[in-house]
Amino acid sequence: MPIPPLPPESTELYRNAPAVEVIYNIRAALPEPVDVNRFREAVEGAFPNLFAEHQVFNAVQGAFTMKADGTADSNVKMDVAGYRFLTADKKFVAHYLMQGLVLNYLPPYPGFAQAMERLKRHWEAYKIAVGEVPMAALSLRYIDRIDIPVPASGNLELSEYFPIAGRMPAGLSTHHCYQQHWLNDPASDIRARVIWSSLENKPGHFSFALDTEAILDPANIAEPGEAWHRFNDLHAWCWHVFNHSLTDKCKALFQ
Repeated sequence: MPIPPLPPESTELYRNAPAVEVIYNIRAALPEPVDVNRFREAVEGAFPNLFAEHQVFNAVQGAFTMKADGTADSNVKMDVAGYRFLTADKKFVAHYLMQGLVLNYLPPYPGFAQAMERLKRHWEAYKIAVGEVPMAALSLRYIDRIDIPVPASGNLELSEYFPIAGRMPAGLSTHHCYQQHWLNDPASDIRARVIWSSLENKPGHFSFALDTEAILDPANIAEPGEAWHRFNDLHAWCWHVFNHSLTDKCKALFQ
């Protein structure tokens, strides 16, 4: 059955939210490339005091061909793909690219409701640079870092914190973990890519990452306002995966 949408406030349930990066992505279908300086002009006009610096963003393409004598020819091409705009504290980054708009948040993440209002404003600025273009795909990604204090025994029982963790044979401990899953609801056109993995441990802790990305591709957005409703659905997916990937004992670490 479809996952019901959740209220925007659900991202603020935890006083010490574990998200270390949140990424909003709108892939656009430009009929042809535009002058990248139009991105800079549009952003400077719409957000004159928001960003402290901007950088040209390059895309690199490479092709390798094997010749009959066993040697290889390579052809590397670099194209200007757009601009990266950074705030003074580098906690918020906006990518205005030929293939679309990407907004990156580092802590403190303002929450879904505020991030969506910012996304709408940046999409309007993006359209000033490229004109009215269709949204080809949408995605929302949360990267969470989970640091678990080392138990007195020195051993960590993964199942006490992660329902998605695989079972280990008795007497063995897991030092390096990596799992990736693709999930989809038969009643929904949204997929979720979920990666759970170990990290380099913070001193006195066992450290893990939960990386969840909900994707609508193709988006098939018929009306402009429809995209924002679909981001609600993406958000519901991410919250659902987060909520069911961690036990109550694990989530208590964020209270």
